[in-house]
Amino acid sequence: MKDRTKQTIADGFGGLVKNATALRGAKNGPLWLTIVMFFASILLPILPLFVSANSMSGSSFIKNNTYSLERYVTRAALDLKKSPNKYEISISEDHFLSVNKEGTEINYGSYDDHGKDADRTIAPFYTYTNKATGEYSFLLYVSDIDNTAEKVETTNAKGKTKLINAKTAYLTRIAQFTYETGTTTSYDLGKEDQKKAVEDAKKKDSTDPKTFYFPSYIVLFKDSFNVVCCYGEKAVAGSTNGAADYKKVSANANCLETLLTVKDKKGNDVIGTDPKIIDGTATEEEIEADIGHKMACEDYYNGVLANFKKFLNKSYLASKAKTTAVTCLFSLAVFAGLSLIMGFLMWVMTRGKNNPNNYFSLWLCLKLEARLALAPALITLLLGFLLVSYAQMIFILTLGMRVMWISMKELRPVQQ
Repeated sequence: MKDRTKQTIADGFGGLVKNATALRGAKNGPLWLTIVMFFASILLPILPLFVSANSMSGSSFIKNNTYSLERYVTRAALDLKKSPNKYEISISEDHFLSVNKEGTEINYGSYDDHGKDADRTIAPFYTYTNKATGEYSFLLYVSDIDNTAEKVETTNAKGKTKLINAKTAYLTRIAQFTYETGTTTSYDLGKEDQKKAVEDAKKKDSTDPKTFYFPSYIVLFKDSFNVVCCYGEKAVAGSTNGAADYKKVSANANCLETLLTVKDKKGNDVIGTDPKIIDGTATEEEIEADIGHKMACEDYYNGVLANFKKFLNKSYLASKAKTTAVTCLFSLAVFAGLSLIMGFLMWVMTRGKNNPNNYFSLWLCLKLEARLALAPALITLLLGFLLVSYAQMIFILTLGMRVMWISMKELRPVQQ
């Protein structure tokens, strides 16, 4: 191996821990290696962010707790499929969802009057009432709103009006409904008289004390959907607003059939306690007995949940790709800009007449920074996987410390 090559390798690796070696490499080392180290220093810290963003899935919010969604989704799908409903939910080739009854698309206006203000009337398309408690456990809403819908005029508490996204207005209205515990009686918190009635009932000295709850619900829009899991009076988990869409979901003429089709490892159909529940001929009592109590075949619920998770994961692919790209490109711009700024600051700090390094050019300082930044980048790469949310901050802090270190040692002015 040539002496020149040995020196290049020594300066490259030695610069990770020694400032003098990094400075010598910036002065005498090959330009191509400095350029490689610069790109490595801004790309390596992005890897933890890329892996983290890319590992997110649409079903991550029910990873540790399903909030009984497997039962609610199964019950809703079976009820919608069986006679006399005979509903079909389909996704077209152009990735739009529609709800049909016996081949004809439903009248969405029956469930949403499409009003242009916050007082729009919204009714659930499907409700599941727990007969043991007398409460709604799950609600399903449908709407033909998509991203092209006109904005909706809303009025805030101060009486000011503004236009907001139609989907946001729809979801806001749903969240304004609370229900009295032990009943399916709803209170519209968007209306002052009903809001006051709820507040009075919650007071300790109330003459008619009551408690309230929010049921879990799913909202099916024409080009996206939202899942919200609730417990008590709180929404405890759910899909991110606008993140779940049908752009990466395969066209399907009968989503309910796909959701309810469960196979075991051998490819055989998995069914619940009664086959009639699966083919849609079961009575209300038979369904209630099967879903309201412990199933003899929990594999079926788990299978439906697995199908639902697959749907959730596919629905998040488009948003995940966009989120990953935006996160990584933003971080790349920040890291590259920060590296250039640090190089410029080192050049400024060597401008003093008593500084022995005042002959340093801006170009040399930028090359020096490229070599100095590789060590902070490696530290960020290692720690970033453990502390993903702090990955950007780790790189910024460690790079700042490295530049401060060399400024206090090799680049400081001569003391007279």
